Amino acid sequence: MKFAHRDVEYDVHAFTSEKWEWIAYPKIGVGSKFGGLSGPTEADAKKSARLGIDELLDGKEAAN
Repeated sequence: MKFAHRDVEYDVHAFTSEKWEWIAYPKIGVGSKFGGLSGPTEADAKKSARLGIDELLDGKEAAN
């Protein structure tokens, strides 16, 4: 299922029973598709996706 945050679409998928994958799809000129793993719930994956989108749009480096 696709969601949107700050006009950037993203989706989440169960990767394993305890990990969720999220992928963000910025518009052309904003950035390339990116994503990550989160867990253990879908809500955690959505939160991680929104944080990643905020970092992209606000020009911050990813906190890895």
